[in-house]
Amino acid sequence: MQHIVLSVGRSTSSPETSEIAAVPRSLLRALRARLSALLCIKTTARDKDADEATSNGRGVARGEDHTVRGEGDVARDEGESEIEYESYATDDGLEPLATDISDRIPIEIYEKIIEHMDRSTLPNASLVSRAWYPRATFQLYHTIVIARRARYDLLVEQLRTSSRVQRWLQSTHKVVLGYDTRGQPWFRAGIPFLDAFPLVFGHACPSLQVLDIRWILRPNMHPTFHRALRQFQHITALRLHHIELSNIAQLRRIVHAVMSLEELVLDNLSLSQPQLPDSAGARFQDDPFRGPCNIRLKRLRVEANDNRHIKAFGRIAYWLACSGICSSLIELVTFFDGETVLATEPVNRLLEVSAQSLTSFHCQSHLELRDRSPWTLVHNTALRQLTLGLNFNPYGPTEDSDWACAASELRGAFSTVRSYQLEHIAVHFKFQLFDPPNEDNFGQDWKQLDSELRSLHDVMVRPYFEALRDVKVEMEVVYNPDRHSKKSVDDFASAMASSLRRLFMPWHDRGILAIITT
Repeated sequence: MQHIVLSVGRSTSSPETSEIAAVPRSLLRALRARLSALLCIKTTARDKDADEATSNGRGVARGEDHTVRGEGDVARDEGESEIEYESYATDDGLEPLATDISDRIPIEIYEKIIEHMDRSTLPNASLVSRAWYPRATFQLYHTIVIARRARYDLLVEQLRTSSRVQRWLQSTHKVVLGYDTRGQPWFRAGIPFLDAFPLVFGHACPSLQVLDIRWILRPNMHPTFHRALRQFQHITALRLHHIELSNIAQLRRIVHAVMSLEELVLDNLSLSQPQLPDSAGARFQDDPFRGPCNIRLKRLRVEANDNRHIKAFGRIAYWLACSGICSSLIELVTFFDGETVLATEPVNRLLEVSAQSLTSFHCQSHLELRDRSPWTLVHNTALRQLTLGLNFNPYGPTEDSDWACAASELRGAFSTVRSYQLEHIAVHFKFQLFDPPNEDNFGQDWKQLDSELRSLHDVMVRPYFEALRDVKVEMEVVYNPDRHSKKSVDDFASAMASSLRRLFMPWHDRGILAIITT
C-alpha cells in the first residue's frame, strides 16, 4: 500500500487523504511525475562557513537565496496556493525524489567542474552551497599568485589573524611570485617582498611543491633569503623567469637550499658579473655554499631568447654538469633564439652527463649549423622521445635552400641516435611566408637535393628506429592575413606537406608518419 502526503497552501492535512490512498498505483505514479515537473527547485547559499570565505585577501559577497526553476515552472499570481511536495513512501522500495539540485547530481561531477573554473569564478562558487565550499576553496588556495606588495601584505595580515586562512594555506601546492595578470613587471609592483617570503610562509605552507619566481629575484637578495628557503622541505619544482643574478654562486645557493628539487626551469637568466678566467675557477672551491649536493634533477627546461642569455646558460650548464645535479636527468627541454652555435657545447655537455638516464629530449632552435649535428645523442642509450624544432624559409635558392639545410641537420641529429628504445619523434616546422605564394616556388628541384635525401633516408632505416611507433610532424605557417588569402595559405600548406612526406619518405612508407597543420 502506498502512502503519499501532499500539502496545499498552509494546510498539513486534508479530508481527501483517505480517498487519495485508494487511487490506482498507475495514476499515482503519473501524478508524481507531473508534480516533479512543476516543482520549483531552490538552492540556498546561506552558509556560515562560505560567508567568511576570502580569495587571497579579497572578500566575497554574503550568500543570498538563489532560485533555479525547472522547465515546467510557471509564474503564480499572488493569491494562488503553492503546492509543496513534501515526501512520499511506497511499499515497493522506491527512493524519495530529491528536491535539491545538489542532491540530484553527484558531488563528484561538481568537483570536476570546479577544478576547471577560472580563478575569478572560484570565490562565487565557494558561496553556492555547503557542498561546494570545500572544493572551491581548495582550488582557490591550491595556487596563490602574489604580484604586488599590497597583495603580499594583505595575505600576511590574514595569515596572522585568520585561522581559516592558516588552515587553507597548509594545502597550497603552488605559489607564483612577481607575475601580474595585467602584464606589469615587478618594478611597478611597489616595494620588494620576496626577501621576506620564505621567512613568513616557510612553515605556513608545508605542502608547497612548486615555487615560481618571475622578475623579482634580484642580485642583492638579503642573505636570510637563501637560508629561509630550506623551510620549504617539499618543493620539487623551482621555476625562475626573467631574473638577473650576480653570478653562478647565487644560483647555486638557491638551488642547494631546495633539497627535494626534481624540476628546474631557467627562463632567460642573466648574470651581471663577467665570467672569470679559467685560472680563477678554483674560487668556486672557497664558496661556503658549495659543499656536497645530493640533489638529482629529473627535469630541466632552459630558454634563452638572445645571445646574452645563451652565454649565461653556457656558464650555468658548466656548473650543472660539474656538480652532478643532472646525472639522473630524465627530461631535457631547450629553446634558443639567437646564435645556436653558442648553445651547442653546453647542451652536449648536459646530454653527456645525463647519459643513460635521459628518456626525453626536446630542442628547438634556428637552422644555423650545416653538415654537422648541433647536438650529440650517442650517450643517451635509453632515449624514448625526441622532439626537434626547425624554422626556415622554403623560398631560398635550391642549391642553398633551407630544405637542404633541414635534411642535413636532421641527418646529423638522427645519425647520433644510439637508443633501441626510441618510440616517439616529433618535428616542428615553422614556415615564414613573407611574399605572396607562387606556384613556381612550390616545385622545389629535388634532384639537386637527392644527395642529402639519400643520406637522410639511409639513417632513417637504421636498427635504432625499428621501435618507432609514431613520427609526428607539426607544420606552422606564419603569414600576414592582409597579404595572403586563406586559400593561398592552404595551397601553400598542402605543397609543404607534400615536400615533408618526401623528406620523411622511409617513415611515411611504414605508415607511422603524421603531418599536422597547427
